[in-house]
Amino acid sequence: MDRMDGLDMCRCLALLSRRTRAFISEACEPLGITYLECMVLASLFRGDGASQEELAAALTIDKALVTRTARALEQKNWIRREGDPSDRRVKRLYLEEPAREHEKYLLEAIRAWGCCILGGIEPSEAETSARNLGLMAEQAARADIAGLLAGIGEASRCESKPSPIGGA
Repeated sequence: MDRMDGLDMCRCLALLSRRTRAFISEACEPLGITYLECMVLASLFRGDGASQEELAAALTIDKALVTRTARALEQKNWIRREGDPSDRRVKRLYLEEPAREHEKYLLEAIRAWGCCILGGIEPSEAETSARNLGLMAEQAARADIAGLLAGIGEASRCESKPSPIGGA
């Protein structure tokens, strides 16, 4: 099968992003938390005590956005923020009881959405799809956008030049 053209890929990725955000947001609404708050909590479920900087890197979002989200979760008593004993400038985030009470539900919601979007795909192909989507996200996060824009018109096919990834 031929590669999907750029417009089809953009449309599919945009739809996937919008619908994922809509589903998770709706799942979180009864709990009084936002999509981004859920993503921060889900990351903490993987590793309680992560720093705000570590969460920003894991979620590929701005550190200031993580700080604002952490403050909101702290005001809701879902997490607590503590200075790191070895570097007081570093804030570590720890889950509180309300987060732990809803951990199973939030992780199940995320899992259910994953099953939904991978439904109808053979398990081995689903693993490959998920892995490739992760690689695409990593490439997008590291892309040299200015360099890519400057190179428009130089090559007509993806295979004809290396991926325009900036230094990582």
